[in-house]
Amino acid sequence: MRDSCELVSQTVAQTRRAQSALAKISEQVGAISDMNAQIASASAQQNSVADDVAQNINRVHGSTVQSANGSRQVAKASMELAELADRLTEKVSFFSAA
Repeated sequence: MRDSCELVSQTVAQTRRAQSALAKISEQVGAISDMNAQIASASAQQNSVADDVAQNINRVHGSTVQSANGSRQVAKASMELAELADRLTEKVSFFSAA
């Protein structure tokens, strides 16, 4: 009877230790879950920022392409204007020589 009582006492002590360990494990699992939620939130924010950066890069690229096209048009118009100026100079020199 005494042995049974001692075994029950040991079992109760082990059960309490197991409960304490399980409580600590449960607490740590909760902390890990909170960290995972924070990581997920940070990842979503980073994804949003990356999308914004990509959109801005695309806008800059579009503006650069438009600017390059505009520069080509200005260069073409400048060459045409230079040709017109040369023709006008030839015509004016005809009258100046006479």
